[in-house]
Amino acid sequence: MYETRRVQHRVVSGYISIVTTGHHLPAFWAHPEIGGPFPGIVLLHDNRGLIAYTRRLVRLLGELGFYVIAPDLFDGQTAATPEQGHALQTHLGEAGSPLVSAALNALATHHRCNHKLAVIGMTMGGTLAIEAALHHTDLQAAVAFDGQLGNLLALLRACQTPLLGFYGERDTPAVKQMIGQMQDAAQTATASCKLVEYADADAGFFDPDAPTYNAHAAEDSWDQMLDFLCEHLDANISTTDAPQPM
Repeated sequence: MYETRRVQHRVVSGYISIVTTGHHLPAFWAHPEIGGPFPGIVLLHDNRGLIAYTRRLVRLLGELGFYVIAPDLFDGQTAATPEQGHALQTHLGEAGSPLVSAALNALATHHRCNHKLAVIGMTMGGTLAIEAALHHTDLQAAVAFDGQLGNLLALLRACQTPLLGFYGERDTPAVKQMIGQMQDAAQTATASCKLVEYADADAGFFDPDAPTYNAHAAEDSWDQMLDFLCEHLDANISTTDAPQPM
């Protein structure tokens, strides 16, 4: 998927079920076969559901030395069209945040996790990642791709979780206005908050399967994200002398 100079580990991956209040939350996980404990990452999918693209990201991050869980927020349902994705996201509503909390708790209490936690989200998942950063004090880092802040701007200044956000400059005027407001709030935020915009990139630039894919923005944001995670999770991701194709 991407080129990287970082060593890859052989991983174990597959489907699991997270026990949460009232039901079992399906999820997909990956982590290195040997070693640990590892820093933990909750990866939050977009409004298409837990599709192959998201599972590839889970395995890729696992290969780099993280224990990764991607909760299936749509309970097995996926969207083939934008309209279906919007309907699934609308149906999820306010139930998303408690499911994210359940996944974070599963990682925090797992013996193969070293209790240093981050959350990464894509579009809908990016919004949930920002919400998690604002409401959880046990997170070391949060990364949001195309995440929306909604009416939570006032909370950003008091956010205790370092936040890294990525956006395409060709996004909607409303999103660009929100980014400007977030940049202003970040000036006095308690924790570090960095927002990166890419010229000639649209929302969804990170997905190589999407028509909005932008190779430069995707590769640069990937490198910045890994540096950010290494810094705030104290993760030691080794590098090799030559890039390895993913």
